[in-house]
Amino acid sequence: MLGNEKTNKSRSGQEESGAKWYVSEKDLAFYKETVASSGWQLIVDKTIPNLISYKAWRRILPVARSALTSLAQC
Repeated sequence: MLGNEKTNKSRSGQEESGAKWYVSEKDLAFYKETVASSGWQLIVDKTIPNLISYKAWRRILPVARSALTSLAQC
């Protein structure tokens, strides 16, 4: 919970934050579709044992651009 928001209970009894969300259901659906879609190619996979691991993926978008994502773990 952030700042001074209050917490309410929903009809199911689960707690709900009083926070306002600026991501719409449409935005969330687009994000889920993008992340879950196939076509991601691993382009970098580097590891320094006991220090760091880094992976990067790309996928070609229909509009002749590419999307990139990466993950670094220490």
